[in-house]
Amino acid sequence: MTTPALGHDDGTAPADAADDDGGARLTEVRAVTGDGAVVALDRGGRNGRGRSGRDGSRRSGRTKPRRTQKERSAASASRLLDAAIELIAERGFAATTQADIGARAGYSRAMVRERFGSAEALLDALFDRLVDQWHLRAAPHMAGRTGPEALAVGLELFRKRLRERPHEARALFVLQFEAAGPTRSLRERVAAVNRALITSVANALRDGHLAGTVRDDVDPDTAAADWVAQFRGANFLWLVDPDYDLDGFCARWAAEQPVLFGPPGAERATVDVAAEVAAEATPEAPAPEQPAPEGPASSVG
Repeated sequence: MTTPALGHDDGTAPADAADDDGGARLTEVRAVTGDGAVVALDRGGRNGRGRSGRDGSRRSGRTKPRRTQKERSAASASRLLDAAIELIAERGFAATTQADIGARAGYSRAMVRERFGSAEALLDALFDRLVDQWHLRAAPHMAGRTGPEALAVGLELFRKRLRERPHEARALFVLQFEAAGPTRSLRERVAAVNRALITSVANALRDGHLAGTVRDDVDPDTAAADWVAQFRGANFLWLVDPDYDLDGFCARWAAEQPVLFGPPGAERATVDVAAEVAAEATPEAPAPEQPAPEGPASSVG
């Protein structure tokens, strides 16, 4: 039976026999563990560990506490999302199937549907990982910043993400531009992400008006829409041409924000902003159960 592509949800579940954790028993010499991972068995139906630990050493009388079902489910869902992001970055959204995701994560083909229920729910989880949780990580850097400074810091944060998590950036851009295709659910999500980014940039410029760091003749809504259009254009160039220097563009553009929007005589931003962002460790996102707030101004992505 053909597994539906990630971008399509026909409600069909694979016919393989499922174990009690949602994985599927694949063959007589492979099995699925309690957290859904596929392991090879020896001819006796054992996993080769016997009484030894995972590293082959004999187990002592002490054993690690067993993870709860909730913990195992969260771990397998996270691994599936990691696999989905890698595959989308490599081959695109339309060409990524749920079976591919399960296999890349080391699980049975049924695990994606077991954990997420539908392609729609998987898309929601992907955007939570790529957009909402990114905003949460960026939020501490944005506190108290407005106008050109907020936009410059947002671009520096994006450069940091591009260096540290390039596969996430590429996967997000692939989703952005494949949204022009026939998948309505993807198009609606991407449109919402872009509208939220335009709103964040506009709010940063409005705050800059109040702080005196943005010129009076700058219309926040128009300028924000133009800003996001230029940013997405640069994203597209990088996506289709690996020789395009997106990092360099963002560095130059970040320095130009005061000149673009600041009062007459404003100078280019100094390198202090870049140095500050680069020196700070990016905080880890809170657990997925916590609701994600709206993205802070200028945390681009």
